Amino acid sequence: MPAFEFPMRNDPEVESIRALDLMTSPVVTLRDGARLSEVLETILASGVATLPVVSTDGTLIALVTEESVAKAEMLGLWSGRFTWSDITLSKRMTAAVFHFAEPATSVGPAARLSEIVDQMLEKRLRSIPVVDDGNVIGMVGWREIFAALVRLHSNPPYSTS
Repeated sequence: MPAFEFPMRNDPEVESIRALDLMTSPVVTLRDGARLSEVLETILASGVATLPVVSTDGTLIALVTEESVAKAEMLGLWSGRFTWSDITLSKRMTAAVFHFAEPATSVGPAARLSEIVDQMLEKRLRSIPVVDDGNVIGMVGWREIFAALVRLHSNPPYSTS
């Protein structure tokens, strides 16, 4: 059962849009074991709000978001008990501190727009990784979804005259 009834779910033109059509690539990722200071530097330098955390073989482990970093601060990680060099994105920490289950939510390149929207709404994500053969090949965010819908509706298949 979808988390939200996507009104265009039955529109064949909308449903023909796939993750591969929407995704941005290449993807800015973090390696498992990255230090919290690297996470912050990467978020600031890239302007990306959702970063996939990948293992050394490129497998998606989890997602780190601006919100998850803020939660870490509110949980007292920066209370003086730890320094940034002490805090890394180990699998345990990613699951426990950043509150993401393993493996992270993702979609395949052939995922339909309604599937992508369902996953993003259910998991409350701003972006979702596109994974093929275990590797992150792209990201789809709300901006890409909105842009696709605007393009689709700017040239409607019907006449208004």
